[in-house]
Amino acid sequence: MYRPSEIYYHAPEDVRDGLIARLLETEDSRTAGNLMCCLAMQGDDKALETLYELEQHPRPWREKLYVGPSVYAQAAAGPLTRPGSGGS
Repeated sequence: MYRPSEIYYHAPEDVRDGLIARLLETEDSRTAGNLMCCLAMQGDDKALETLYELEQHPRPWREKLYVGPSVYAQAAAGPLTRPGSGGS
């Protein structure tokens, strides 16, 4: 269950890790979009690092999405920069 994504706001690390694992193994663009929304709402450095990595190294499902991982990160955390680089 990935909707509403707001239920993942500041979710615990084990939940975040489960979302990341599912995102990295999915081949479905709709599932990927939902999972990126959830990760954006979780919003910690590891979630943002995952979105950053997916922005830099897109998965095949990326072509079917209207926006990239950076837009998901901006929705919850501001502009997507590598965590620790001094960005938002």
